[in-house]
Amino acid sequence: MTLGDAHIAEVLAFLQQRVRAELRGAEQADQEDVVGEAVVYVLKHRDRYDRQRATAEGWLTMVARQHVREHRKRIKQERIMVPLAEEHLDVPALAEAEAERYDLTQGWEKLDEHERVLFKECVHEGQGVELVGETLGLPRRTAYAKLRRAIDKMKGGLA
Repeated sequence: MTLGDAHIAEVLAFLQQRVRAELRGAEQADQEDVVGEAVVYVLKHRDRYDRQRATAEGWLTMVARQHVREHRKRIKQERIMVPLAEEHLDVPALAEAEAERYDLTQGWEKLDEHERVLFKECVHEGQGVELVGETLGLPRRTAYAKLRRAIDKMKGGLA
């Protein structure tokens, strides 16, 4: 299998197979969403595929699994948030109380642009560090190091 435009139907079919295998029992709409995200990723980043490091099938399997993991994280976060909404909590009042208790702006102001994006997307939104780092053009280890520094800086604002 290759990743050229002429083979997009084959790539789509392979990703559908992998996602369905990973998300057995999930709703079809969820499976289709994950496949769509994976296809967009493959089309945007197929130049990063290296035949010397992996087969096309291996690389596509890795992409599918990464998107399935991100989907599961989103589902897990939604399950946590639903009970809060059902209890009719005064979320703005709680947020204001927390903001008074912790001055997060001090930590946020210490972050550089990459650290801010990594912290927001990975910690707050639940995205994968490698995927966010890749969109920022950062090597994998650099992305992890910058996220670790961002977390440490934000913790400093909590003291």
